[in-house]
Amino acid sequence: MSASLESQTSESGKKNQPSICPTTRQDTRKTGTTVINESQEEIKDARSGRVFLESKLYLCPAGQLTTHTSINCLHQISAMQGVMKPTKNAIRAVAYLLEEMEDYTLVALLWDTVNKQLLTMTEDLSLITTNIKEKMDNQLEEKLADLDKSMDRINRVRIVRGWGYPQG
Repeated sequence: MSASLESQTSESGKKNQPSICPTTRQDTRKTGTTVINESQEEIKDARSGRVFLESKLYLCPAGQLTTHTSINCLHQISAMQGVMKPTKNAIRAVAYLLEEMEDYTLVALLWDTVNKQLLTMTEDLSLITTNIKEKMDNQLEEKLADLDKSMDRINRVRIVRGWGYPQG
């Protein structure tokens, strides 16, 4: 069977709702989507899924849903009695992929945070260095101006006393 949506035409010529057929793995691989006949399913949304998982104690009642709790839930489901080996392996594979994805997301978040902090620190250090350089330049100019004034005074004293200008 395939996951085709077959439109049926009624006697009046109007199209009825598409009939949903079970999906094969081959069709899922081609389209990347799976069509599920929800009228035959017990779990139809996140709320009913949470109620089911809490009732089986795979998820803490009223607990916060995180990637970590989802991973634990998947491992518990894979350990259920009656779960066939391919299904168990698929569930465990998804749990491990989620764990890896969480690790990657955490590393990426930490990397971005550290980079932002380093960029901010670099900008701050650059600003501090610029301010220190400007202050040192101003102080150096003041000291050189004071030194020039002192040299002028010394030269005037030399002239007045008849010692003349210094050689060199």
